[in-house]
Amino acid sequence: EFVQRGKLNRKFAHVLQAIRNGGDAALALSAWEISRDEQRTISYHLRDLHRRNPAMAKLVLMRIEDEIAKSPLLTDAASLTVEHILPLRPTATSGWKRLFQDSELRDYCQTSLGNLALVTPRQNDKAKNKDFAEKLAVYREGDPAAPELASNVRILSARTWSAEQILAREAEQLAIIQRIWRVEITALPGAGDSKSNSHGPAGLGK
Repeated sequence: EFVQRGKLNRKFAHVLQAIRNGGDAALALSAWEISRDEQRTISYHLRDLHRRNPAMAKLVLMRIEDEIAKSPLLTDAASLTVEHILPLRPTATSGWKRLFQDSELRDYCQTSLGNLALVTPRQNDKAKNKDFAEKLAVYREGDPAAPELASNVRILSARTWSAEQILAREAEQLAIIQRIWRVEITALPGAGDSKSNSHGPAGLGK
């Protein structure tokens, strides 16, 4: 959860008390303003959201899809899964290992929002740890029933899947999250905070 359950309960109690006392509705709703501490917590959880809460990560990606497509995604959440384009466990001889030789950078990119895509279970099962070219074929043709998602356009048009592309996609997603939920996303913690900037490890995402 982005905001702890105890804090949510206190916010609800504040609003209910104001309503019962005939208080100012606007003042009551101010309880839902996100504090700086809560914004920092949200930023922290976004860093590896899928690892922390896979179900929430899927819902966030679906909401981002709504925003990019400018229309609601009329697809049952159960019919979609979250795919890590850069796999979490690439094989030792994989092209991914050659493309991401820096283990710190690879770790960051693997759990980045920019590396997550909504696909069907069938596509996810076929893609697994394949190299990017093979994954593209799966995304395009692996399941005739798969919906066409606006949020996957950048992926389908890419020739390779590099750190720069992952972090650029992450930056776009974070901008959408800020716009939708009116939160200010602070610097995402990277692998080695002393070397990281607002969108990842040293020298990237600028």
